[in-house]
Amino acid sequence: LHFHCPLGELPDNRRCCSTLAMPGHLVFIYSIYLIQGSPNPPTAAFIFFYLAAAFTQVFLLLGIADVMVHCLWKCGRDPDSFSIPYLTALGDLLGTGFLTLCFLLIKTD
Repeated sequence: LHFHCPLGELPDNRRCCSTLAMPGHLVFIYSIYLIQGSPNPPTAAFIFFYLAAAFTQVFLLLGIADVMVHCLWKCGRDPDSFSIPYLTALGDLLGTGFLTLCFLLIKTD
């Protein structure tokens, strides 16, 4: 992560995580298809909506994490102890909601 950054600077984690989210989710979709053993591959519409939902979730969580960590530091709290449970719960809620929305959008097509 620090290869292209000057000494003492940290890379832009949002860009790095956003970039890695797409290939990671594509591998996940393909793995589920292989493990499931279904003769029908996922449709292009499902893959599009799923990747849009995944990117939106990652974008929102990274932005919320940035704001939350700064607020916790200002309040004198340890962000590692206080932000992780909230971000995990929010990630679960957003992921479930977005995946439900994907299936609803696919159903209406």
